[in-house]
Amino acid sequence: MWQRPLPRRRPTRRVQRALCAALLGLVAGCVSPDAPIAAPLPTTPESSALPTNWRTSAPEEFERWLGALDRSGADLQLRPDGRRQLEDALVDRPETAARAALILARTDGAGTEEILLRYLERRRRIETRGDDVGERTAAAVLAQRALTPEQCERLWALATTGPDAHPEFAVRVECALALLARADDRALGFLVAAARHDTPAARSRGESLTDSPTTAWPRWRAASALEATLGIEPTYDPDMPALRRGELVDEYARRLVAAGRIAGDS
Repeated sequence: MWQRPLPRRRPTRRVQRALCAALLGLVAGCVSPDAPIAAPLPTTPESSALPTNWRTSAPEEFERWLGALDRSGADLQLRPDGRRQLEDALVDRPETAARAALILARTDGAGTEEILLRYLERRRRIETRGDDVGERTAAAVLAQRALTPEQCERLWALATTGPDAHPEFAVRVECALALLARADDRALGFLVAAARHDTPAARSRGESLTDSPTTAWPRWRAASALEATLGIEPTYDPDMPALRRGELVDEYARRLVAAGRIAGDS
């Protein structure tokens, strides 16, 4: 059942650190040792200014700038040209797209949610592992924003199975997590299936959410969300034997069924 849209919330410190860590790790791995070093970003961000070198600064400088912005306690009040620059950057290199999404998470004003949703609705197929960092970051940002019921339906279409689902398994999981953050229990059934993926339990149910051989991260993300929802000690390890993983997730599913959170056949 949908709740009324919540007031817009700034990303929590934990979410900010997690997103930054994922992005900065990717960027650090992509920087050539011969690449020129860009000038540092300002440590006291102006509320309406987008630094000219936000795309090219070293990862640690970008992280420092985001931290300074967070400590200032003010959202970025971007001019239209700055917002357009960030929207255009979402279709740039993956690490640039992730930076743009992290900045958009800290902007004030209407339209940010629509920008990020339209980006996800491009449904881009990923050719290289890790190149979905922009999409995953965008979905995580949406978990912290106020969404209308119509926008939540579009996010659900991206997560669930069907012709409108995002082609990348990890992105679908992040979209489901964004819905769960909005108390939409529909996401729980998908997250159960995602955590159970590639186990005997999944095969016996005829479940196959992706043919990707690299699913450890999204499976762990899904299982961690289920454990947090149930309020239980984290136990799931994506490298556990498949049989044990399936047994664990089936137990999570039984608890969610008993709590009335998901249907009995999940």
